[in-house]
Amino acid sequence: MNPSSSRLALVLSCCGALAVGCDSPANGSCQGTHLGQAVNWPIDGERSSLERTHPALNDNKMTYLALSYVTDSLLEKGVASIGVGITFNEELVIRSPTAYELVRGSEDELVVGSGSSGLRWAAYYDPVDDLRMGGYLKPGTPMSATLTLNHVVTSDAQGEFVYRFADGSEWNCTFDVN
Repeated sequence: MNPSSSRLALVLSCCGALAVGCDSPANGSCQGTHLGQAVNWPIDGERSSLERTHPALNDNKMTYLALSYVTDSLLEKGVASIGVGITFNEELVIRSPTAYELVRGSEDELVVGSGSSGLRWAAYYDPVDDLRMGGYLKPGTPMSATLTLNHVVTSDAQGEFVYRFADGSEWNCTFDVN
């Protein structure tokens, strides 16, 4: 093999390795207590992602995290998954852990507690035989939440969010998406 062929082979193999890494599914889980029962819901690797423009907002520069968790333990109650869409109205880059405190707003929604971060939080759940529903499962809207982004770069975001409910229960949901 001549030197230019071996360099081409090396470049192609490196590109192939990078492409495989970019298409890897999301990792993470949502653990805690739901209505007195311990839960451990895995992230849905197919439906969780990092987008640099919101799907409904054309070419505006944004950072959009779609996070979905499979709720196998709730299938008999008619719930297939829970999730959240997190939108920042900027092309976010975070290189060290950054936390955002969310509190219950006037419309039974979570809003940023202080400051203007440009963050919008939209929770949902998916009934087994119906369309996506906005909002939260029982026991309802969390009293507060913390979103911690460990890093967000061009094609990868890693972090966690913690829901805290009025009944004292918590869900700790981790994610690593691309």
